[in-house]
Amino acid sequence: MSESGKVSLPTPERIEELKGRFKDVEPEELTFIKVGELNELLAALEESQQEYEIMKYDRDALVKLVSNHQSAVDDACRELAEAQQTIARQQEALEFIADMKIIGSAHVSMQAIARGVLKGNFLEGNKKGSDKA
Repeated sequence: MSESGKVSLPTPERIEELKGRFKDVEPEELTFIKVGELNELLAALEESQQEYEIMKYDRDALVKLVSNHQSAVDDACRELAEAQQTIARQQEALEFIADMKIIGSAHVSMQAIARGVLKGNFLEGNKKGSDKA
């Protein structure tokens, strides 16, 4: 015990020394240990339990952080996929317009291209024309 009446923690060497005293003792055997030694071991156990709780809290915080990070990555991947789909639709519309050779025509608006209205109207017109034939 220290002068303040509190039990001081044993050093790692002291813990090994105490463990060594009882290594050959069977668990069922009755043996004696000084109260001071018992208090040292109990203080070391308490400190270990506190360290465990801190590590458990840190682990839980880390798991939460990784989970939040994974959610952000998933959201970014979803947004990327949507952007790629949008780019593909816009590229398809531009290729359609290029094939029609109507770029610059007063009847074609970028808004109609973006909505896909032009392509839909063109395809419907072709169906009507082929129905009449």
